[in-house]
Amino acid sequence: MGRFGPMVQIGSAEEEETPRFASLQKGQSIETITLEEALDLFKLPAVLGEYEGKEVSVNIGRFGPYVKLGEDFISIPKGEDPFSVTLDRAIDLIKEKQQADAPIAEFEGKPVTKGKGRFGPFIKWNDMFINVPRRYNFDHLSSQDIRELIETKVEKEANRFIQQWPEEKNSVGEWPLGPFHTVR
Repeated sequence: MGRFGPMVQIGSAEEEETPRFASLQKGQSIETITLEEALDLFKLPAVLGEYEGKEVSVNIGRFGPYVKLGEDFISIPKGEDPFSVTLDRAIDLIKEKQQADAPIAEFEGKPVTKGKGRFGPFIKWNDMFINVPRRYNFDHLSSQDIRELIETKVEKEANRFIQQWPEEKNSVGEWPLGPFHTVR
């Protein structure tokens, strides 16, 4: 058993080479896994090829299976077997992610993107995440909606700080428990 659940291992700590580990897939059990199934788990990470001059690989991480393009991680949809992902399928997933991450608008010369996180739908502008309340149609945000959301958030943030130095990403603000200082 490992930190993230059941796993298999090749090698031991007494050997010169560091042992290799692979997590079991959903539906696999330590009690019933065969040697062949265990060895298949070590086929990942697998390099599939190149796209846009960057290496494309597939692997399984602690948040599930993913495609990696350079330094970007793209989740593989639930239920899809990462061992069967081809370069063409990986490119399709990469293009879907690029399209989803593409700017939907521009505000004050900076791009506005949208996404869905654990706290619900949001837009991102100028390194600021802005929740989108249900009263807005998230799939069809108008430029007026975007302006309202951003201006409301900027005003709220401006009232939160006593002093700001944006160039240094440094600020002093007011918190319910008293003043605080942030350095980023």
